[in-house]
Amino acid sequence: MRTMAPHSHHRGHHIENWVTTGLLLMMMAGLLALIGWIVLGVNGVLLTVAFGASFLYIGYQTPPEFIMRILGARRLTFQEAPHLFNIVRLLADRAGIAKMPELFYISSELRQSFTVGGAHGSSAIAITGGLIHGLSVREAAAVLAHEMSHVRNRDLAVMRIADLITGLTRSLSFAGLVLLLFQLPLYASGEHLFPLVGVILLIFAPLISALIQLAVSRTREFAADESAVEICGDPRGLASALEKIEADHGKLLWLRGWLPQRRPPEPSFLRTHPETAERVRRLLEMAPTTPPLPLEELVPGRVEDGHFVIRPTRWRRFWPWF
Repeated sequence: MRTMAPHSHHRGHHIENWVTTGLLLMMMAGLLALIGWIVLGVNGVLLTVAFGASFLYIGYQTPPEFIMRILGARRLTFQEAPHLFNIVRLLADRAGIAKMPELFYISSELRQSFTVGGAHGSSAIAITGGLIHGLSVREAAAVLAHEMSHVRNRDLAVMRIADLITGLTRSLSFAGLVLLLFQLPLYASGEHLFPLVGVILLIFAPLISALIQLAVSRTREFAADESAVEICGDPRGLASALEKIEADHGKLLWLRGWLPQRRPPEPSFLRTHPETAERVRRLLEMAPTTPPLPLEELVPGRVEDGHFVIRPTRWRRFWPWF
């Protein structure tokens, strides 16, 4: 029996992921349009489309550096981390990305990273001090390959759209419920502003949209894991990194509850990730189709020897400073 080539198998997975992503986004958009129609009729649908298009355009035109500065990140220079830049440059070349993402640093002990994008193919990757010093070079390179995959797969635009739809659904539902509250006397007189089904949708639509967004994020994260393996050729390195990052999850919850000023900031559309155990299981089942990165050439010696020269964390009362 003829077996499918690894690259054909991966291509099939990519197509399946994109079809699933498209269907989920259509479900979210349909729910948003329905909420707009319940609240303001046809005008509500038109206003939703207008506001959505405007916000998408503004978000697309916003430079990644502006977003990073809002999140408390600062730009890294080649002199500070030359070997890190060499790894990112090679990953961008393997991924076929013409414009190498800019690197930003967040002073945090937690091991985290995320990517943001803007117009004309610009993008930026943020990494924390905990990620650089808490992972091996092999693991850090695999994480950077995962972030590079988000750029190559255009996941930044997908999650921006999903996050916007969820936000508009939440705002419209809240506006509809407030309008319903002011119209309660009409219900006492026998008139009904919204049908019962409409009221139920106004209550549960934000939750439904958020759950669908979670499904979109899971789909794109799994796709990014597969692409990362194609780029760096090291599924075990990424699996090991994910397990270490997962170990910070409990600490992150503690910081959010008791020391909010100490938690690293992150965009809202990055707060929905699939279970780490499932991601690790899938990664360990993958067979790399590309050779691993030549880390011995890119990063001679050890990280502790000073190749990543990044200033240590210093804290004010409510915000990190450098």
